[in-house]
Formats: sequence, structure tokens, C-alpha cells
Amino acid sequence: MPASRRMFRRDPPMYAWSMKLDPRADRHRKAAATHEEAADRHDEAAEHWLERGQDERVDFERRNAVIERDAAQLERDRADFLDGR
Repeated sequence: MPASRRMFRRDPPMYAWSMKLDPRADRHRKAAATHEEAADRHDEAAEHWLERGQDERVDFERRNAVIERDAAQLERDRADFLDGR
């Protein structure tokens, strides 16, 4: 194929119905697991501060846990989207 024709050659687009799994989805699933682990650590930190009567710190840690779980869900949703689910 001449070089001038190769410039315009493109891979076919990915469609949801193609049933090919997008390799990028794996990264998002790993990120979701990382966010879940962070949420668990925030839960543990909340318990730590609760035992010490530090209510403001407990609130921060619980809020962080919620944020991390929401981020994990976002990553799972993105992975499912990339996989065409």
C-alpha cells in the first residue's frame, strides 16, 4: 500500500454490540479496587478516632469513605461502559 494511502487508514470503531472487551476497562476496575481499599482504610481511621472521642475527625473519615466508594462506583461504571455493557 502506498504511503499516501496508509496515512488515511483507520482502525474500525469500537461499538457496544461488537462484544470486544476494551483493554482500558481493566485499568478502571483496578482503580475501583484501589478506591474500595482507601474507603476501608477511612472506615478504620473513623473507628480509631471514634475510640478517642475525636468526633470531627470521625466525620472527616466517614465523608472520605463515602467519596472513595462513590469514586469506586464511577470507575466500575466507566469500565462497564468501555466493555459495552
